[in-house]
Parts: sequence; structure tokens; C-alpha cells
Amino acid sequence: AYFPMAVLVKNKDGEKSVPLSSLKVGDRLMIRNGELIPADSILFSPSAKIDYSFVTGESEPVEVVTGDLLRAGGRVSGRGVECEMTAGVSQSYLTSLWSDDLFKEENKKTIGQLADRVGKYFTLAIIVVAVAAALYWAGSGLYKSLDVMAAVLIVACPCALALAAPFTFGSAMRILNRGGLYVKDTEVIETLAHAGSVIFDKTGTLSVPSSGRLTFHGTKLSDKQKEMVHSAALQSTHPVAQGIANYFESSDRLPIESFEEIEGAGFIAFTKGEEILVGSGRWISTRLPDSNLDQSEPGTYVAIDNKLIGRFEAEPEYRKGLHQTIDRLRQEYNLFMLSGDSDKEREKIANIFGNESEMHFSQTPEKKMQFIANLSNENSTTVMIGDGLNDAGALKRADVGIAVAENSSSFSPASDAILDAANFSLLPELFSFCRRSVRVVKIAYGISIAYNLVGLTFAVTGNLSPLVAAILMPASSVTVVLITTIATRWIAHRRGL
Repeated sequence: AYFPMAVLVKNKDGEKSVPLSSLKVGDRLMIRNGELIPADSILFSPSAKIDYSFVTGESEPVEVVTGDLLRAGGRVSGRGVECEMTAGVSQSYLTSLWSDDLFKEENKKTIGQLADRVGKYFTLAIIVVAVAAALYWAGSGLYKSLDVMAAVLIVACPCALALAAPFTFGSAMRILNRGGLYVKDTEVIETLAHAGSVIFDKTGTLSVPSSGRLTFHGTKLSDKQKEMVHSAALQSTHPVAQGIANYFESSDRLPIESFEEIEGAGFIAFTKGEEILVGSGRWISTRLPDSNLDQSEPGTYVAIDNKLIGRFEAEPEYRKGLHQTIDRLRQEYNLFMLSGDSDKEREKIANIFGNESEMHFSQTPEKKMQFIANLSNENSTTVMIGDGLNDAGALKRADVGIAVAENSSSFSPASDAILDAANFSLLPELFSFCRRSVRVVKIAYGISIAYNLVGLTFAVTGNLSPLVAAILMPASSVTVVLITTIATRWIAHRRGL
């Protein structure tokens, strides 16, 4: 839930995103600002600040220097670091803490828990029925009385009831994985099935920043300035920052002396003794009040050594099939868009959403969280779909947070599920499949209860022997398992999954 699926590994050919399962001792890892350290490692960078609040509860970042041990679960705060693994991911210090009560959350009410509660009372009821039936048949002899009692206890075993949810949701999780939606647990499937409102981030979710579509407006940058901006942008995981880094991908990387990222605003970096500011026009204006920055011009601004250099403007590239995806989701859900950007694209987004009241621009992370909280107060089950760490608060506040990942190194520790960006257009099918999976569980419960009622009728009337009951009981369990497995696969096939 808290680790990324992959991290950047440095080798002789450059940097490559590698899944955590493929990491080994001795790998050189490149961890950027805001990312978690996946395994115990030795620091190779000159210095770093590591936030261990997730592990220890201490809110103040720890200062470390070259050669110091970095514990798994620490979050890099500031400039990125280079470190070398000293232990496997599964052998790290953090894994020893996972069984602690600190990480146990109160479970929500789920179908599985409902089955447990019903099963408890079901068992008591069956014992009462069995004893009553035995007493009723006592006049026909001890053998007949015990025979009826045994038949009742055997045929009414709630095994089929207990197996319905695990087998249905187990099959559902595998199918969702094939569809590019990786859910944390079965509770996510149940919550998605009851969703009423779906909230989207814009940049990195509805639109895709691309270095090929970035344009720079301003003074001509020298090679040194290009290297400085490129090196600073590499420290951030924000999609716009990564687009800027790729814009100058031919530039050399300079050592970053310090780095600070302000959520929803921009970042500050120092290299070669000079300060680099990259962020929104509103934020840059507060940092450089004498810059005479024209905030009416959209984009991401760059300042070097207290001088405004220019701005990057990205031509938005919306996801393929976005209009059709939104149209189909609107038929089932209340849709909203929360964007930290200005409203320069209001007209384009309005053509997709169809209702301007559903669109909200210039939203800070705090405003996004409050918006979702207000929806939840209206008893609407909320689903937030964002692009990773910059939406972490909103993802955590929603009933279900889904992080859209362009590549496996993008993640959010607050998300309940990760959606492969290439499968974004499958959202309507994935949500519909979750709803139908819950229906399959309910149908399986109905079949199980009906079977028990029929079996009990024959047992208490003395028309069912214990031997036949012993054959029918496992047969009912196998039937329910087959029905749930076949039904989920058939629904998946119908949904194109």
C-alpha cells in the first residue's frame, strides 16, 4: 500500500525503472523528492534529508550524509538521493513493523463481515432446529431421532455461504488486474460498486503532459541555464516537472545542493550557488514581487538567481477516447473535475464534461480535500482519480483513491488502487464489473440460502438420511464456487475484460 511498484535503478546504460520484485542487493537506486526508500540502503549522495514519520512517528526530517544507513520507509525530503541497497525489500527494517497495531485500521462493513455475522446466528438457529426436530421424532425411536438431527446438522452447514464472497472477489481481483486496475483489497471492489460520485484531477489524469508539446517563452537559455533547469526538474515526480526535464534531456546533470517542493505551487533548488524557481505564476509572484510577472499568461514559470527567465506552456494532450469515457461514466455517476491549473482550458473541458458547474479550477490540495469531504457529508460514496503524489491528500480523503500511473515508478501511498494509464478508457467497464461482482455474491448467497431451506425441509420431515445429506452438503459448496467463478468470468467477457 505504501511502497512504489518500481524505482529508478542506475547502471552503466543510464537510469531504468525496475519493479521492486526484481531489485537485488547492490543495486544503485535513484530516489526523488517525495518518494519512499524501498529497502535498507547506504547513502552515496553528499547529504540528504529523510522523513521517517511513517516509520517512527517523528515529524522532523533526519539529516544524513554519505555512508549513512537509510531505512526502508523513509521519504526523501528535498533533492533526490543516490543510494545502494544493503538488504532485499522483504528483509528491510520496515517489514518487521507491519504486524504492529499502528498499521491496523478499523475495517469497514463488508459483505464478507456480513456473512460472518449471519453465519454466527445461522449456526445457533440450526442447532435449535436440530434439537427441536430430534425431540419431535423422539417418539419414533432413538435411532430415528438421532438420524433426523444428524441430517439437519449436515445438510444445513453454511460452507457455501462462507465461500461465496472469497471466490467471487478472488476471481474479480484477477480480472481487474488484467484490465489494468490493481486494487489493494476486496473492500475496494465493494466500495466501487456503491460509488455515487467520481472526481478527476486534470493534468496527468485527463490530460498527458508531453515534452514534445512543451514550448518555452522567454529569453534564450544558455547551456548552463538549461543544465540547471534540467537538473532541478529531475528531482520532482510531478508530471509537468518531468516534462520540463525531458525538454532539456540532452543537457548534463548538475549536482543539486538543496531542493524543496511546495505542494500545489512549485519547487526551489540550489545548484552552483544559484537559486532556481519553477512553479505557477501566482507562487513565483510572491517569491519575486518586483518581477512584473503577467499572471494572465498561463504556464509554468522559471526564475534563476531572482530573475524571471520565462515560462513553459504545455499544449494539453487529452487521453485517447476521453470524451466517450466521460459520456459513459456520466450515465451512472456524478462527475467532477478538480484542477490546480487556471481556467484557460475551461472551454475544452466543458466540451467533454458538458456542465461547467462540474469543473473547478485553481484548486489547492486543501480545497480538493474539502470538496471531497463535502460530497462525503452528502452521503455520496466518492472515488478520486488522480496522478500520484501531488493528489495524495484528495486520494486519501475519498472513499476510494485511484492513482493513474503512466509508468510503474509513479504511485501514491494514499491510493487504494492503481490504474495503468494505458487502460484509462476501460474505467466504465471496470466500474461496471465491480458492481456486477457484488451482485454475483448476493445471488450466490440467495442460492445457498435456498439450498439450505430445501434441505432442511426434507431433513426435519425425516425424508433425508445423513448419508445423502453428507453428499449434498459439499455438492452445494462446489455448485456455489462454480457459479461464482463462471459468472465473474462471463461478466468480464461481456465487459471486454
